[in-house]
Amino acid sequence: SQVASKVLEKVLHNGLKFRREGSAPAVRVEAEADDSCVVIRVADNGIGVAAAHRERVFLPFTRLNSVSAYPGSALGLATCRLLMESIGGEICFLDPPDGVGALVEVRVPLAQ
Repeated sequence: SQVASKVLEKVLHNGLKFRREGSAPAVRVEAEADDSCVVIRVADNGIGVAAAHRERVFLPFTRLNSVSAYPGSALGLATCRLLMESIGGEICFLDPPDGVGALVEVRVPLAQ
């Protein structure tokens, strides 16, 4: 769907934007379908999001880092969450498999 495409575009952009200093950004995308949705996971090797802040970053204007280090409006993930909810989908952070970077899961209903 167009909504899912916009959300994935933002998640991929964030995976490249929030890179770890001294490391080239690396982003990996995996997808699978079950009976009700397509599950897309985007993993990166960036600065990550601490477990305690993983829900906060979906609130409008919530920043975990300075605007000088990572410019932007602080609306991207809040908008992604609203867009996914508008189609009955979900977006969330999971524990990254190796403990480095971020792992975002996007669940897109098959009806889309």
